[in-house]
Amino acid sequence: MGDKDGTSADSKAAATNGADLIPLSSPLFLHPSGNPGQLFGGDVLTDLNYNEWISDMKETLSAKNKIAFVNGTLPRPAATDLVRLNAWDRCDAMVKGWLKTAMTKEIRNIVRGVSTSREIWLDLRQRFSPGSATRAYELRRLIGALREDKSSVSAFNTRLRTYWDESQAVSATPRCSCSGCSCDVAGQVRAKLESKRLFDFLLGLDDAFVVIRSQVLSTKPLPSLAEAYQLAAGDEQQQQLTAGRRPAVDSAAFQVKEEKAASSPKPVRCSHSRKLGRTKDMCYRLHGFPTSDLKKVKQGEIRRSPGDAPPRQPTLKMRAAPFLGFRQLSSRT
Repeated sequence: MGDKDGTSADSKAAATNGADLIPLSSPLFLHPSGNPGQLFGGDVLTDLNYNEWISDMKETLSAKNKIAFVNGTLPRPAATDLVRLNAWDRCDAMVKGWLKTAMTKEIRNIVRGVSTSREIWLDLRQRFSPGSATRAYELRRLIGALREDKSSVSAFNTRLRTYWDESQAVSATPRCSCSGCSCDVAGQVRAKLESKRLFDFLLGLDDAFVVIRSQVLSTKPLPSLAEAYQLAAGDEQQQQLTAGRRPAVDSAAFQVKEEKAASSPKPVRCSHSRKLGRTKDMCYRLHGFPTSDLKKVKQGEIRRSPGDAPPRQPTLKMRAAPFLGFRQLSSRT
């Protein structure tokens, strides 16, 4: 009786502590701090980023030593191997949680009823097939329409490379089929691809790099994409340095102009005739034109308005004669 109790206790302990029997290097080992909601740090899976997402997820699962669960190299153990079976189920449930938390809610609802992480992996591959002609066309359109649009040369080049990498993944690459290859088809494909990417890069640059574009296209043979990028990045740096100096000169000139405007007296304007040079108190049209302008008024050189005052008549200055008395007058006669 005691032996049976001991055997039963040992079996329960083995089942309970089965994780202790899994080596740390095994994909079946699950760290106690593992959390199905904490793994992926990149963008979640959408309808448009499958290739980028699958590449990032492969790296993440490989770092966690769990890539074997999705690529089919670690099948589910037999029911007779209870320890490994339990460990496999726990790890697979963890991987499924990682995959589901790294996708949008709409896609997560589609794969919610899938049993294993491997089945989720295959279902996503089927839905977002990298060989889709529609996606290849869309990528070609995006690359052709992409422009720098006042962003940095580095940011523009990064966006281009993202599209290039995905486009290469969805397009079939020619391979040599002859024995003892002497045609160097791989080198020809690389050269053609490099030339196409160079044109994509030059086409998307802003008009500020028209000199660089002309310089690259006139060079024989054509420089590499890396060389063209270095030229554009160097020219961008020079433009930024030049633009950084210019505002200081412009602001100084603007300040001097403001100071001159502030120190200059404001021109006087008559509120009646709107003429510059005199105030309303001295307005000829209100108080009459001076004698020197009478001739001009008569000849029509100075136009008068209906409300203008009449011209002032010249006044003759007469010297007053001395007062003579009656006797003085009579004596003269």
